[in-house]
Amino acid sequence: FEQLCINYTNELLQQYFNEVIFDHEAALYARERIAWNAEDFPDNKAIVELLAGASDGQRRQRRSLGGGPSGQVAQLVGVLPMLDEEC
Repeated sequence: FEQLCINYTNELLQQYFNEVIFDHEAALYARERIAWNAEDFPDNKAIVELLAGASDGQRRQRRSLGGGPSGQVAQLVGVLPMLDEEC
């Protein structure tokens, strides 16, 4: 469990770094009119969501998109919230 917490923290730090640095770089490239592909930059959002689950805003957005006869999309539950429920 301790290693999972360490990995999760590292992924959050990496996500923050990616957002700050790559957003800054994207703005710089736009100012200097440098052609680039956004896919060149890593995105670990899927890993963070897998561990933490989707945020409330993401869940609401998924529900509003519909899906299936009831109009609701299954909520994503992360590893950490599942562990919290079990403890």
